[in-house]
Amino acid sequence: YRPHRHESRRREPKPEGKPVKPKGMSKDAQQLWDHLVPGLADKGIATDWDTCALQAMCEAWAEYRAALRVRATGLDEKSRRQRMVNSARRAWIELASKFGLTPSDRARLEVEEGADETNPLEQMVHYQPTLRVTP
Repeated sequence: YRPHRHESRRREPKPEGKPVKPKGMSKDAQQLWDHLVPGLADKGIATDWDTCALQAMCEAWAEYRAALRVRATGLDEKSRRQRMVNSARRAWIELASKFGLTPSDRARLEVEEGADETNPLEQMVHYQPTLRVTP
């Protein structure tokens, strides 16, 4: 802590509520929300002010999962599928990094004293459901 560099952080707003899962989210988005958001809220990383960003992050994950399920046969279809996968993955990573779900961004987070030290990225990696491609 350097007072001349961090003094303004004392005046930051400190929302206290927990995020509320929005209605109408896709199944994959709901599953990710149920898996990650309660832990982020318990650590004080996510609050009610973050609900929209968390929803966008979970829906980006759902889009990524949906893109992985696309069956592509021709070269053009495979190329289009890969662009969809890459785009959804980039969107998810950009949003997830805001909540410390990537290793480099997690190192920058400041968690309250006494908070649970469980690694949310590690939880997500272990969460990965089996991908089933149906014809």
